[in-house]
This record gives sequence, structure tokens and C-alpha cells, in this order.
Amino acid sequence: DVDDALAEIAYAFDVLKADGMHFFTSYGDIWLGNVKFEPIMAELNRRKAVVHVHPTAANCCKNLIPDVAPSILEYGTDTSRAMLGVMFSGQAVRYPDIKFIWSHAGGTLPFLAGRLEHMLKHLKERATRLPEGAIAEMQKFHYDVAGASNKYAMAALMQLVTADKVLF
Repeated sequence: DVDDALAEIAYAFDVLKADGMHFFTSYGDIWLGNVKFEPIMAELNRRKAVVHVHPTAANCCKNLIPDVAPSILEYGTDTSRAMLGVMFSGQAVRYPDIKFIWSHAGGTLPFLAGRLEHMLKHLKERATRLPEGAIAEMQKFHYDVAGASNKYAMAALMQLVTADKVLF
């Protein structure tokens, strides 16, 4: 509910004096970056908001593999879906004053950064959505590593960003 979300953003910042907002990567089967969230992103940008994003298991993808918890596979994948949604929708470029903090070291996206950058060479709309490329946009984000502080996740992330983009 976009109108209620905007009212809550106003209340949180103006009355409670919140430092930032928290969102899930997806709601039902709608990910951040969806056009439905455009007014919310515009308002967060206007407020120069800090936005922490934590993954969830989307409706589409719960229990795909028996005995494998969503936190093992789906959280990293859902984080990547949301990051791609924000980037490929152009919202990351249109709303540069939102300080995104992505959980779990950015999910699978640091691992996929090179592949993503290669794919973008063939995307006609790249100039408007990601004029500096995917890697440059990903390097603007911040990454929480509390749920991904292992040498494999950290190796990919630290090849992508500088230490000032890493939070615990």
C-alpha cells in the first residue's frame, strides 16, 4: 500500500526522527525496483534516506529444494533480484540520494558482477538505466556482512567494493 507506506515514512522521519528505513527485498512476488514503488523511492530520495534491505523467501520460491532452508539459497538470490530490480528499473540512477545497505554481502550479485557487466554491453537501454555500468552502480551501494561473514562471500565482495562500503 504505497499511500500508507508514504504516511509511515513521513511519521518515521518527521515524528520519530528515524535514521533510516528497513525494507524486505520483495513483498509477495513484487521486488524492489517495481514501478509500484516509484513514489516511495522518490520520497526516500528526497529525504536522503538510509535504506537497509533484508531478504525474504518470495512466494514464487519457497521450498523449491526439500530440506534446504530459504536462508541457504533463497536469501542471497532474493537480495540479488531486488538489487537488479533497483538497478535495471533505473531507480538507482534516478534516486542517487538513497543510501542502500544490502544484507548478506549483496547476495549472489558480487559473484555475478562480471557476467552482468558483460551482458550489459548488449542492452540497448543501458545509457538511461545504468549509464556507468552495473559494477559502477553496485560500487555505490553499501553491504552488511553480518549474515555473510565467511571467506567465500567476503572474497567476492571485497573484489567489488572498497572497505568503506562494508558494514557489520
